[in-house]
Formats: sequence, C-alpha cells, structure tokens
Amino acid sequence: MTVETIGDFVQADFADRSREADELLKEVIRGGRTVLLTSERAWLSREMGWDEKQITKELRRVNNIMRLQAIAGTPDDREAALDECQTSVDLLAKEGPKIEQKIQELQSKLNGLERDASTAQKRVEAQSQAVQQLRQYCPQDIVERVKLAVATVDASIGKELRNAEARLLELRSILNIGNVYESPIDHLTRGLKFILPAAVSSMVDDGAMIRLSYSPAWPQLKSDCESEYSELSQRLPELRHEYENAIQTAEAPLDFHADPRNIDND
Repeated sequence: MTVETIGDFVQADFADRSREADELLKEVIRGGRTVLLTSERAWLSREMGWDEKQITKELRRVNNIMRLQAIAGTPDDREAALDECQTSVDLLAKEGPKIEQKIQELQSKLNGLERDASTAQKRVEAQSQAVQQLRQYCPQDIVERVKLAVATVDASIGKELRNAEARLLELRSILNIGNVYESPIDHLTRGLKFILPAAVSSMVDDGAMIRLSYSPAWPQLKSDCESEYSELSQRLPELRHEYENAIQTAEAPLDFHADPRNIDND
C-alpha cells in the first residue's frame, strides 16, 4: 500500500491546476480571443497566482504550442509525410536526369530555331538594303520619270492627306481634345477666337474690358465638328495607306537593277 505524502498531493494538485489553466487558455485561443474575461483572469490569479503580465506570457506560450502542434501533426501524419517525401525523392532520382536531358535537347532545338530565324532576318535586311542601294544606280531617264510620277501623287492624294492631317489637328484644337487648353477662357482666347470665331461671343463690361464667352451657335458648331472629327479619324488611315501605295507604285521603276530581267546571270 502506497502512502501519499503532502508533497505528492501538492505536486499532483499543481499539475491538475496547470493542465486546467492550459485548457482554459486553449479555449480562449480557439475562440479567436486575445483578451480574457474578468472571471477567467480571476481564476488564473487565484489558482495559479498569475498577474496580468504572467497571464499574457502564458497565453502566448499556449498559442505557440497550438501553432506548432498544428504543424507537427500526429505521429501518423508525420509517418505519412515521411513516406511521401521518400517517394518524391526516389521519383526525382529516377526521372530527374531524363527530364534534364529532355530540357537540354529542347534548349538546343530552341537555340537552333533562334539562330535560323536570326540568320534569315539578317538575309532579308541585307537584301532590302541592297535593293535600296541599287536605286542609286538607276538609269537617269527612269529617275526623271519617277520624279514626275511622285510629284503627281504628291500633288493629288498627297495634298489631300496633308489637308486632312491639318484639319484633324484643327478639330482637336476646336474640341479641346487631349486638354490642349487648360480652361474655358484659355480655349476661347487662344483657340476658338482664331480658328472658329463664330463660336465666340464678346462684350464690353463696365470696366471697358472685353469679355469672351461661348456663342449661342457653339453647341451646333461643336456637334458638327465632332461628327467631322469622327469621320476624318476613320478616313485618315485609309488616305495614308492609299498615299503609301501610290508612292510605292510610282517609285517601283527605280528597282531597275533589282529586276530579274535586267540582271546578267552569265
């Protein structure tokens, strides 16, 4: 028969109260709380002799225990993780070298494709430069005809293109697209007054100062300009394309020495 001493009783009682204190703190943490209730603090103070500073320290300790336990998992969890790790290591050892070899092969193929593409691009650029340089040696009679053809294009569609570009810039100013003018008065005095006077009204105040404002005709003028701007914005890319094609056609005879019919292959 074992006789329990006072010391044994005290140790067992302290151990029980310590476990109960830990369980209380765990409940607090599981509840997502960081502050204990008054009754909980009183119990911990009475049973464990903890002051506020110690309670905070113990709460942090229990929180760390629960966090680390969640990471560590159960013995079964750790055994399963170890098995999975070993399986992954074995698979890497077996398949890694094969994959590495495949990567090297693909990289080599990619390098070859990039090299071929670069070589082809340089060849095209060299050919294009040679064609342009050959134009310097074009027969003079062809050069003169080309100059006349280019001038004709420039006087027709080229002039239409330049006028359209200038008008578009003018409409941008009238409609203040892109905040060309920072304020309405700036818009009136620096823009509309010179470009579209009908959109501006002026009057002399008591101090003999001329005051500008938008005229009654401005809303309709603005609407008309917006429609024109929209139409011109759509038309301008077409005009540029037509002009570039026309110039290309006009200058085509300059490729006299690049024409297969004029190349001596003997």
